[in-house]
Amino acid sequence: MRAIERILFPVDFSPNSDGAAHYVKAMADATQAEVTIFHAINSADYLFTAGELGGYVVNDFYQIHLNDTKKKLGDYLRPEFPNANRETCEGEAASRIVAFAKSHDIDLIMLPTHGLGPFRRFLIGSITAKVLHDAHCPVWTGVHMEAAPPRENIKLDRILCCVDLGPQADATLRWAEDFAAAHGGKVTIVHAVPAIETRPAKYFDTEFHAELQRQARLEIEKLRYRVHSDAEVLLVDGDPAKAIRQAAVDRHADMLVIGRGSAGRHSYNIIRNAPCPTVSV
Repeated sequence: MRAIERILFPVDFSPNSDGAAHYVKAMADATQAEVTIFHAINSADYLFTAGELGGYVVNDFYQIHLNDTKKKLGDYLRPEFPNANRETCEGEAASRIVAFAKSHDIDLIMLPTHGLGPFRRFLIGSITAKVLHDAHCPVWTGVHMEAAPPRENIKLDRILCCVDLGPQADATLRWAEDFAAAHGGKVTIVHAVPAIETRPAKYFDTEFHAELQRQARLEIEKLRYRVHSDAEVLLVDGDPAKAIRQAAVDRHADMLVIGRGSAGRHSYNIIRNAPCPTVSV
């Protein structure tokens, strides 16, 4: 993992952004990173009504809105981030966030997700889901940020690294280990082994399940050797999102680290269910 020197913090001025700011402040204090507070203005609504109001009127309204938004961004969280860069752009938020992060060599994007409804895992319509899919750098996110604890109560010490033993596993564990080494944290590796739920299989396939666990431990040992990790290994059974959530609760985890790519089908469910913020590598 390269050092976190530049953090991008996209905001929408909502209570979720207010809460996420506590974690951004904690991360910036821990890493001494430069923070850029970012807001994208979608001009589509103004262009859509141009035929009814007339181009000049719409342009006037839009310019007023643009100026007001820039002032609002300039004042937003000023006491907490007096030296932060502040950037406003026009366009669809997710694509602008990804493009800005790439062009400005951002090391970590930090934004909350609303985690709306049980069907969100099937969609890529949310800003967070699009950023998770397209960003070149790690993405920090978390649900229920409106209830975030005060900055002084936020820790970054207990890190649960979730691996699925796919191609992204090495990069995921390496990021977690490097972050822990740099900031005095401790990593626990967690891997979800499929549970046998159906009868009569749950009674007669115990040997098969034990073999799955044995193979998982073997692959994790190879992973630890490649990454030079001595992290504790925790195997959990069942649906990854539910099992990892329970492991995070039991271990009082401050942060989950998960991989994108091969883990993509589970990653958003893990984020939605996590009791603490998640970094997707």
